[in-house]
Amino acid sequence: MQHPFPVMLDLAGRQCAVFGAGLPAEEKAAALRSAGAAVRLIEDPPCAADLDGVFLAVSTLTDSAVNGMLFAEAKRRGVLFNAIDAPPNCGFYFPAVHRQGQLVVALSTSGHCPALAVRLKERLAGWIGPEYGQFVRLTAGIRSRIRESGLPFRERRRIWYRIVDSPALDLLRAGRQADAEWAIVQILDEELGAPTVDAAAGQSAEARP
Repeated sequence: MQHPFPVMLDLAGRQCAVFGAGLPAEEKAAALRSAGAAVRLIEDPPCAADLDGVFLAVSTLTDSAVNGMLFAEAKRRGVLFNAIDAPPNCGFYFPAVHRQGQLVVALSTSGHCPALAVRLKERLAGWIGPEYGQFVRLTAGIRSRIRESGLPFRERRRIWYRIVDSPALDLLRAGRQADAEWAIVQILDEELGAPTVDAAAGQSAEARP
């Protein structure tokens, strides 16, 4: 049995089209714009030419014949296409998404039961709190130091898991950001040696002992 392949698309500056009117179309257009896409909202009766130059298109229309035409034309042009609530006319599916800063958790039932994905997302929202977004923000600043350490992939991966499994998340959850930062710095210094510049470069002054 084949399964959809999950990816995260970079839509910055990409031309996208949303077919339809009303709240569903406005919500999809807003979601695409929040990802940096240039969005055209097409409320007029659609035609194949509306897909020219488009990277991704979404239809909120309920006419299955029109959606089928748009889907066929999208495939011919290599355009990613989704007709909401119409899996046969979809080249991809929208997942239910929970965000905490740059952390994105996406859940999908491959178009079969979106309501289940939404309920699961709601449950995860109670577990994955803002401390996870803070953790991602903190670790983003050390990624280059680990990558440029010259260590083999296996060792770099071990260091990352040591950081993820450290007390840093619990400290952030308790509102102790400086302590969380210092816990990460200590691991880096133990694994990679103290940097030649100020040991707190790139870290807040509070993180220093």
